[in-house]
Amino acid sequence: MDTGLPSGLFIFPLLILTFVVMLLILRKDPTFDNRNLWNLADLKSALRRILITFALAAPVILLASWFLAHHTTLLPESGFLRLPRQIPLLMLAITIFYPWISAYPQEVTHRAFFFHRYAPILGSGTPILIINILCFSWLHAPMWNPIALIMTLPAGAIFAWTYRRTNSTLAAGFEHALYGIWAFACGLGYFVFAGNAG
Repeated sequence: MDTGLPSGLFIFPLLILTFVVMLLILRKDPTFDNRNLWNLADLKSALRRILITFALAAPVILLASWFLAHHTTLLPESGFLRLPRQIPLLMLAITIFYPWISAYPQEVTHRAFFFHRYAPILGSGTPILIINILCFSWLHAPMWNPIALIMTLPAGAIFAWTYRRTNSTLAAGFEHALYGIWAFACGLGYFVFAGNAG
């Protein structure tokens, strides 16, 4: 249905609504350990591994953004490092708000809720992990471009693996925020920016 409004307008409200509903369901579920929603201790224990993995992945993400901007028509050439170079205040706003209005809510919905809700059906092995990674990638389908789906596959694998190892939504959310902020800084945020949806 064409509302006459920008197609990306509804993405964040829908994400926040879904986050709030699933958070309330988890909080009220006596079989869910609410400590998994935060679990600061396990974030601290996983922090070194998270930072080392990110340090290895960050140059690859930067190179991918450069390649897409300079050797394809998928990303405008001006898109490479655009935010820190041309719109630093927006980059600062993303750095401050993205962890709390996007990264953490997605980890509640696609990690804490998903693994708790579907483990009785799918078990705790490889199948649930693969389905979770695919579902996280599909979450980005409203962005209406294949790059968003492709680049969120390895990201989803990293975040899912962190959540499964730590049982900490905060740890997965922190890691998600690191990669997300870096992707926006490099220019890949173009592919997952709600304003480009549709």
